[in-house]
Order: sequence, then C-alpha cells, then structure tokens
Amino acid sequence: MNAPSGLASPTSIKLVVPDLERSQAFYRKICAFRNASTLNFALDGRPFSEVILREVDGDASLTLMAFDDGDVPVSGAAVLTFSTDDLEAFAQRAVDAGGTVVRRQNIWRRS
Repeated sequence: MNAPSGLASPTSIKLVVPDLERSQAFYRKICAFRNASTLNFALDGRPFSEVILREVDGDASLTLMAFDDGDVPVSGAAVLTFSTDDLEAFAQRAVDAGGTVVRRQNIWRRS
C-alpha cells in the first residue's frame, strides 16, 4: 500500500522566547544540548536572533528565537518545520484533521 500524499516528517522545533540568553541557559541545563550556531535575520522587517541547540550525541535540535526589540508576538509561540514531498497536500491534511494553516511558507525546495 502506498503512503498518502502529503505525509510529513517534523524537522525542527523553534520556540519564540523573550530572553534568548536565559532560555539558552535553561535548555542547556536540562537537556544534553550544545550551542551549534547563532543566526540573525529579519522577519517582516523586524530583526531577530536564533540560537540552534543540538544534542551532544544525537540528531535532536531545538531552535530558540527572540526578536531583537524584546517584544514577543505571542507568549509561548512556536514554529514547527516539516519536510514533505507535497506541501499543498500536507496543508490540506492538516485542515482536514481540524487544524488551521496560519502562515504557509515554502522557503527551501529541493529538486
């Protein structure tokens, strides 16, 4: 039997936090994470920073994101990233299961 179109695998979890340094210290204490990299971007014109924490002996990662102005859009907001071969079918599967697609963004596409 073939898998349904639009199945996806989670690839990362990104938490929006008010204090990047404090959050990084917290997750490094409770998980086997090391600091992999720090990135700086802008989203809708707002600059923000990310710290990608990775397991010392594994593949798991957690990305912490903080807007540079300190304003958190929604307390506890998270960005979930998935990998799928059919973005439209995946979005429709989420809606069919009772979900709501708030913002659909296809940033990287592999050929």
